[in-house]
Amino acid sequence: MTNKDLIFAKILEYSWLTISISSAFTCIHTFHYYGATKDFILFGVISLLALAMFYYRRLRRKKIQSKK
Repeated sequence: MTNKDLIFAKILEYSWLTISISSAFTCIHTFHYYGATKDFILFGVISLLALAMFYYRRLRRKKIQSKK
């Protein structure tokens, strides 16, 4: 991977982390004000999936960087 590719991989990685954190805050807010609704579950699932994508991208980038 070139240096540009690694920078892009880091940007994608932290984008997933940002999505995960914002979805978690929205999930907590929804639960606090509206209770356990469909929106609460939806934002919880989105948050967990985005966190999983963050870790997947991070492990993949580190694996590629170690080969370099």
